[in-house]
Amino acid sequence: MGFVQDKKDFAKQVQQISFYPPKSEKEYKSIQKIRSYPKLLILELSPNINLYKMTEYYKEHNVMIALLISMKDTKYLPDLFKLDIQGYFLKGMKSIERQVAVNSLLNGIQYIHPTFVPILLERYKTYKTLRKEPLNRPKSLLSQREWDILEQIVQGKSNDKIGEHFNIVIKTVKNHVSCILKKLNVSNRTRAAVVAIKNNWVSLK
Repeated sequence: MGFVQDKKDFAKQVQQISFYPPKSEKEYKSIQKIRSYPKLLILELSPNINLYKMTEYYKEHNVMIALLISMKDTKYLPDLFKLDIQGYFLKGMKSIERQVAVNSLLNGIQYIHPTFVPILLERYKTYKTLRKEPLNRPKSLLSQREWDILEQIVQGKSNDKIGEHFNIVIKTVKNHVSCILKKLNVSNRTRAAVVAIKNNWVSLK
């Protein structure tokens, strides 16, 4: 597992960390010569490295990647989200949040810090509305009812409202939502909404 060098508290939490972050293209190229790769690499944004090139390189070697993003850099979130990496961590997040984030990644679940979710949703909604692209739903991923409920989730509807809309009981709604989260491999409905919008699976009204 890799980490940003000055995050000593993070290193103490996860003992198997043994990698330092490249601070420049030169360091990045020297790292390419190493044949032993970490399981998870956590990077901080830096103007001195080609982030796209770096993420592509580590993806080829099956390394999970997470970015530490400060609040002042949230304007770059839509572009950073296109990198399609495993983690988007808030710089300065609490220790317990870091533990949850790392555990999510190690269990194969993408982690997006809750602070980023409203920003991503709003910007992707605007982008998709302007583009007006046709839906691109993968076959057999969800049932038709689940797609319909996912549309409601993206619109911010509560379970009560979804139940009223489809004339079904709350227990049935909860069962559908649980199945959707499991099939999309996400931990909550806001992340399900982000994934749905990003992949153009739902219409935005």
